[in-house]
Amino acid sequence: MENPIGLRESLKARLLELRFALGHNPANLTEAQLYLRSVARDEPCDTLLSMPWGELACSNTAVVRAQFEEIFIKRHYEFKSTVQAPVIIDCGGNIGLSAIWFSQNYPGCRLTVLEADPAVADKLRCNLSRAGFGDTKVENLAVWTENTEIPFSATGMDNGRIDPEGGQTVRTIDVVDLIPDQVDLMKIDIEGAEFDVIDRMIDTGVIDRVRNLAVEFHPSRSTLGRMMTLFERLGEIGMTVSFESYHGPAAGLEDTEAAFPVVGRHRMFVQAYIWRGAPVAAALRH
Repeated sequence: MENPIGLRESLKARLLELRFALGHNPANLTEAQLYLRSVARDEPCDTLLSMPWGELACSNTAVVRAQFEEIFIKRHYEFKSTVQAPVIIDCGGNIGLSAIWFSQNYPGCRLTVLEADPAVADKLRCNLSRAGFGDTKVENLAVWTENTEIPFSATGMDNGRIDPEGGQTVRTIDVVDLIPDQVDLMKIDIEGAEFDVIDRMIDTGVIDRVRNLAVEFHPSRSTLGRMMTLFERLGEIGMTVSFESYHGPAAGLEDTEAAFPVVGRHRMFVQAYIWRGAPVAAALRH
């Protein structure tokens, strides 16, 4: 006999899917998660999604589903703040899900969002405005090691990157000029440029102004040693590093197969959490 609780939940999910198909907007995060699972398609498609806070413009619904579950459900960017209005720098803001989450969960935060791809930056601004955060500071710039213009490979999605063979040129900002006297959280998701950017932060000492970092690393087999060296350098300056990782196509594919089928041609994807000093015992609630 089927579990009555499981049957009830299954029927509830089916009814919600039907309501979504009829134009019903998700009322909360749980409904939004189910809604995104029902509409997610791993293919480029400019569309508007219905979220609890309003419409969300995107270019790939499967990417939005993955980002939503990481940011809103698993709360990958939650941190303990010791101030009422933390300074947050979001490097690689994409369409704005992380910026919306920061604004909702740290009211009054001093948030700056940077997105290199001009088309994606336009969506980001529109999405923040629809969510009620239109006054957020958004810069259409790539975070880099100098103020210049640089070739960029634009995809219109979350994997645009600095690329010597890119077909587009974008303006960059030197990370040294980006960081004010104190930053409570710096989120970095810049598709491979994180290696050079963090090296520059350490070399110049500006990393001393940053209390917490959440960094998405995109190492290949050839750059894995560089990532581990970065972790060692961070430890040498008194920062603690923790991370989770998996192999997947989202991080790109290697030229050759691995000896282990579970790895195949997939690259490693690493989400690192880096903080200064002892854990915060008396952090402010938010």
